[in-house]
Amino acid sequence: GKVHVSAGAGVDLLLDGEPVGQAPLAEPLDVAPGTHTIEGRHAGRTATTTVSVQMGKSVTATIALETNPPAVAFPVPVAPMPSASPVAPPPGPETPPDVASRDVAPLPGEELQVSTAGRENFFSWLGHNGVGLAGVGVAAIGLGVFAGFGLAANKASDNSESVSDEIRAEGSRRNISRSNLCANPVEMGFETACRVLRDNRDVRDSDKMVATVGLVAAGVGVAATVTAYLVTSKNSGAAKVNPPSRAVVAPLFGVHESGLAVVGAF
Repeated sequence: GKVHVSAGAGVDLLLDGEPVGQAPLAEPLDVAPGTHTIEGRHAGRTATTTVSVQMGKSVTATIALETNPPAVAFPVPVAPMPSASPVAPPPGPETPPDVASRDVAPLPGEELQVSTAGRENFFSWLGHNGVGLAGVGVAAIGLGVFAGFGLAANKASDNSESVSDEIRAEGSRRNISRSNLCANPVEMGFETACRVLRDNRDVRDSDKMVATVGLVAAGVGVAATVTAYLVTSKNSGAAKVNPPSRAVVAPLFGVHESGLAVVGAF
């Protein structure tokens, strides 16, 4: 039988592993009847097909092997578009140096200070301003009340702790199992000691309350003085004669209340 081989030009052909030439072949291959393998090789690539040939018959074997691979398209570099230059804003009026340095937040570590430029000297202002005098007086009295009654509260607290320790020690000596001997009903024999303990605790609590009031009053006095100075201490350019001011600050203490009284003409 005969085998007609169809393959691309230049393909090396093999019949059952034996080279028979390059495609295209001038004549078909003469083969014995049976199954045969046709192999094509080109540029490192291989393709194989199998044909069955009968006696006196012709068959066609096609080798699907491209001899001209498609060209690889390489990307064409494109020049980048020129970027638009930033447009500078139109020049504005130049900021004066004194304005540029104004209203700037302080840097870390710096303190924000309130300028006293153009203001009257504080002590000079205090000499003729009734509100300032009243504020200073309230602050001074408040601090005195806080210090005095604070010390008294501490002393009363120490006394109450001492009496409490003595009551507990006496209860232990008498083998009394109660933890609070002064709770109602008071343990027999401890009436006087428990009364002294209650009195000291009452004095301690009362003195603490008055000391707290004094501290608050001192803060109010300082705040009032500073506010009044910032509001009223600016010079007007011309000498300003203020009428004399008088103020009297006196503490008020009662059984159920305490405070300060400010009386004067401003």
